[in-house]
Amino acid sequence: MNNNLEIVFNQYNDFFQTGSHIRTYQTALRVLKTGFNNLEDFQKKINEYESEELRQKFIDDYQNLNSLLDFEQPRSIFLSVIYITIVLDSIGDDFFVEIDIERRTLLQIVLSIVMYVLFLQNYKNNEKTLSKKAKKSVFDREDYLVGIEEIKKVCWSIQYDDFEKFIDLFSFDFENKGIEELYNERLFRLEKFIFILSIEEFVEYILFQIESIYRTRSIEKEFSKYQNRKGLGFEKLVYNLSVSSGLFDEIAHSVKYYPFKNKVAEIDIIIKDEDYLTIIECKSGTIELKSSSNDNEVKQKINNKVKKAYRTLENAYDYICSNETYKFINDTVTFKGESKSIEPLCLHLSMYPIDSLSSNIHVLNDKYIGSNNNPKITMSFEHFLAILIECRISDSISITKYLKKRKEYILANPKVSMDINELDLYAQIANVNGKSLLTESSEKSLLDSFSEDVNIFTSFKDANGNEYRPAYNMIKSLDSVLLPWVLDFDFGLNKRFLSYFKRFILSEH
Repeated sequence: MNNNLEIVFNQYNDFFQTGSHIRTYQTALRVLKTGFNNLEDFQKKINEYESEELRQKFIDDYQNLNSLLDFEQPRSIFLSVIYITIVLDSIGDDFFVEIDIERRTLLQIVLSIVMYVLFLQNYKNNEKTLSKKAKKSVFDREDYLVGIEEIKKVCWSIQYDDFEKFIDLFSFDFENKGIEELYNERLFRLEKFIFILSIEEFVEYILFQIESIYRTRSIEKEFSKYQNRKGLGFEKLVYNLSVSSGLFDEIAHSVKYYPFKNKVAEIDIIIKDEDYLTIIECKSGTIELKSSSNDNEVKQKINNKVKKAYRTLENAYDYICSNETYKFINDTVTFKGESKSIEPLCLHLSMYPIDSLSSNIHVLNDKYIGSNNNPKITMSFEHFLAILIECRISDSISITKYLKKRKEYILANPKVSMDINELDLYAQIANVNGKSLLTESSEKSLLDSFSEDVNIFTSFKDANGNEYRPAYNMIKSLDSVLLPWVLDFDFGLNKRFLSYFKRFILSEH
């Protein structure tokens, strides 16, 4: 099992993007469960199990939107870690008394698993070496099984009892349960150890699961207070990181405006950049689409997710367009001017990503564009932040101009679905090395020769002709920025481990 786990872990993550990776975690677990004798047997079982899963999906009425949800999306490890801190900080003290794990301890266990596996996978897939002293300080075992001794390498203060409580709360008993009993778990128990198949999937799972458990154990009034605290925490994160980017002329948080006499309305964030006024609504509500039974259920969940944000954005847009002047204020800042001198852009930033569909929400229903031809853009904050970083490190167009171009593309082709990842779409529209297939097709009106509801899927090739996805590179850049930022916080991790970790990992970014 131990050697097999490392082989499965490597092929599931496909660190070098060979394209020959294991596509689902169910297949990976089935291969581990049944075992394999050699690499040929390993690959044979992968092909067999994945073919079975694909056939089952077609039997289960595999629909268009549902199929897009399975499209692989890169995820930021450390933005998810930051989100976990927001969720934990927003939950009342009584919950931690009930589960008998302190708030800080729970976070330390999650971080210890992340840091240990991240260090190990980088060490295993890197030509850099570690001295015997360093290896003894940071690793207890190197087969991707993690127990209390491995956890203590990262955070010595974690006790075995707390680790056991964490495992009982969040893990799937891989040894004693069948794969058919899985319910989206991404943490697996094997005797006194745990293992994960992907750090990204693990932190995302914990993020959702903490809130899910809290929801079942809290009364409606307390959960409502939690949602408000989480929403405010998310807004502050968006504002602070947007300010720290240094990319905007002016930016303000929690601004008010007066659409009518004696009536006040509020917007989360406003950005004034050149001749544009970007109105931003931040929403931290959870959304889980993969459990949807059909496309109509997917559409309904998305509508529930965006309708309040879109209504707020539409009202602010109408206020600007229906008045000769505009005025947005908070305690320290006033944005005002002639409405004809600026163009308002509407952006809905979500804490929880719906990446496969968010870039094309406008095709699901005409109401998302609106009667005044004002398409609202939905984007995960993860993608928004990744684009900001790309703007800083390259000559790419600003996110404001990108939103303007996105708006133009939607209005020109309201039924066309353009890519299924905002970052890949950004690479198409903001191509600094010349025109992309999408931009050239649009300029030459080639899209007019296709059906109006065509789906565009882009592919990219590097200088050597190898296919790649810009989204992976942009998320990697995002984590490179967030990792040092996260490490600056005092989470009570072992200084010796962090010292070796920073020297080995940060030199790679």
